[in-house]
Amino acid sequence: MFLTRWLRNNYLPIVSCLLAVHFISCVDKPATDTKDQILASVFNKKLLFSEVEDLIPAVNPDDSLVTINNLINRWIKKTLMMREAEKNIPKDLDIEQLVNDYRESLILNNYEQLLVEKNLDTLISEEEFQLYYESNKSQYILKYTIIQCLFINIPKDHPNVSSIRQIVKSNDPNIEELLSLSNGSFINSLIEPERWHKALDVIDLLPSNSVRIGDLTKNKLIDVTNGDDLYLLKILAKVPATNNAPLSYIKDQITRLILHQRRINLLESINELLYERELKNNNIKIYSE
Repeated sequence: MFLTRWLRNNYLPIVSCLLAVHFISCVDKPATDTKDQILASVFNKKLLFSEVEDLIPAVNPDDSLVTINNLINRWIKKTLMMREAEKNIPKDLDIEQLVNDYRESLILNNYEQLLVEKNLDTLISEEEFQLYYESNKSQYILKYTIIQCLFINIPKDHPNVSSIRQIVKSNDPNIEELLSLSNGSFINSLIEPERWHKALDVIDLLPSNSVRIGDLTKNKLIDVTNGDDLYLLKILAKVPATNNAPLSYIKDQITRLILHQRRINLLESINELLYERELKNNNIKIYSE
């Protein structure tokens, strides 16, 4: 292919030079390059080497050649598509207005983000969580059964298997001791007692057809051996499908909703203060017929 031959003849020496400059950092790059290579052109538009130089890996010349080929092809296709798009702009499309609207939106969004970062109170009390939950819990109906549990999958001949079994079985399992006894030998585990899990996801961690959702009752220990593996599952809590989701399960969602509403209220308040200030300073005039 002509392009490939051209690149090998013209591009690789440039890459070699660039690599030398990269590794010998004491050499400064000229402010202007009067010999900037033209890599491709589409009608009257040209792609210069300097426009893609920073995107080329300074490692292997062959890798660089592949990269620059891809960059050229993407640029050509994008330029062709842009040309066609410009030829088919609807007559009633006000490009300048769209650009101005977009610019205003970027500036406004950036300023609002600065206001939020500086002024938004992100602390939510347990009372506020509880109040929101009680007022809206009918909106949070479970579509699936969830459980809190301890689950451990270890080799059945693990030297501390008896002690591990006792800890999992207990009503107040010591997680730190459990981790210490495991010596990093857990094949799989769920050891965050406060965390909720979809019951079916936990069942999938056990040998096939060994446990059903109906078997998952509070305080029950499920002890299954399969081949060389031992599976221990202690059910700490269970909420069946169609029940209200517990607050702890949806707390992250509630946090996002509360903060979102605070954000709206904050910006509206600042906007209102700004309006009142400038109205008082006679910088706002409303002309009516």
